[in-house]
Amino acid sequence: MYKTFIMNRMKLIAGRPFILLSIILLPAILAVGMGLAVSSTAEKTKIPILFVDEDQSDYSQLVIKRASQNPALNIQSVDQKTAERMIKTSRADIAFVFLKGFKQKVMKNEEKGAIQMLISPASLSQGAVREIVAGEVMRLSANAHAANYVTDQYAFLKWVDEKQEKSLWKEAWNYTDEQWKPAPLMQIDYHEGTPHSSIKGAPSSQKYTIWLILFLSLMMLICFYMNDWVITEREDGVLQRMFLFSIKPRAYVGGNLIGIFLLLCPSSLLFALFLIWNVHMTAPQAATWLLISGLYVFLCLLISSLIACFCQSKKTYFSIGLLAVLVTSIGTGLPSNPGSLFNIFPQKWALDGMRSILIGNEAGCIEPAAVCAAAGLVLFFAAVKIIGGKYDRVKRGFKNVRKKESRRAYHAHH
Repeated sequence: MYKTFIMNRMKLIAGRPFILLSIILLPAILAVGMGLAVSSTAEKTKIPILFVDEDQSDYSQLVIKRASQNPALNIQSVDQKTAERMIKTSRADIAFVFLKGFKQKVMKNEEKGAIQMLISPASLSQGAVREIVAGEVMRLSANAHAANYVTDQYAFLKWVDEKQEKSLWKEAWNYTDEQWKPAPLMQIDYHEGTPHSSIKGAPSSQKYTIWLILFLSLMMLICFYMNDWVITEREDGVLQRMFLFSIKPRAYVGGNLIGIFLLLCPSSLLFALFLIWNVHMTAPQAATWLLISGLYVFLCLLISSLIACFCQSKKTYFSIGLLAVLVTSIGTGLPSNPGSLFNIFPQKWALDGMRSILIGNEAGCIEPAAVCAAAGLVLFFAAVKIIGGKYDRVKRGFKNVRKKESRRAYHAHH
């Protein structure tokens, strides 16, 4: 019975090739295209920072290299005159000038006077940027201090000679530097959002968050668009004729939803291939991502079918659907706290699971996947119960009509 409804629903949709092609290609194409447009705009909002390297040492170059890895900064290396001109015209927030002798001062733990700063009067982020650069300088200073201490102690105990001191100093420096990876031993982390949505240590996941939100929103919108069969078949009298063929409501609801779900799967697959190409996800990660995507799509189909059960017309249904997509999408993109209303939105849970996969935290997607599966199960039985209730009322009404007709025929005969 399920197979009949699945094939029938797929044939009805496949009979409109343009619609079929749209639901397969549009979510992935629009999500990627709009994501690229938003990402390019975000690139322009980075904080412009200037570096003037008068020392031209490996230490100064290392600070510039590490600072440029921060996704919030737009780093430029310029000369002194260019830096002064750009700061005066507010084309950059702050300029750091590594004065001559920078490396020697850092190695002696004398950071004072090693760097000169030029700050734009219009700068609003100079405090945060100064901390970022100061942290990198402190890292080099701490490495040098540790290396100096170890070398002095070994020399005092006469465990090394003068020839071995250089290699010992370098070894101690490298060992100390490794203690800063993947993060300093002591730090303050600021989190926005629920605990399960943390993406600490994965700046690359921020880049794809916009794309994921767009993809999830478009998939929900398509689910609402494709799921108007509940209203159409009710208006066409299909529901009234169901009981004549002993059709179970569970097979009727499940078969139609699965048919639509199977046609939406290629769109998720296309977007997954795009992520594999960009993020270099492994096969198990891609499979987990597709599982969460599938649970999310089926959950959206169930939500839209339940809403359709209570709508008297398609116009009302599509208006509510569009409003639901807009509200949940905006809410998903906003930072939320535990207990916030936004945390019940399906996009929020799906987004948390997908981002966990992108940062390599597969265990973090277990909770979102379990929530989507449990919610889907509850909503499926709710949809069956509601549509089944309508079915039972029609069936009882028809039986009552038949009884009345039988009584009339009996009385007419006698």
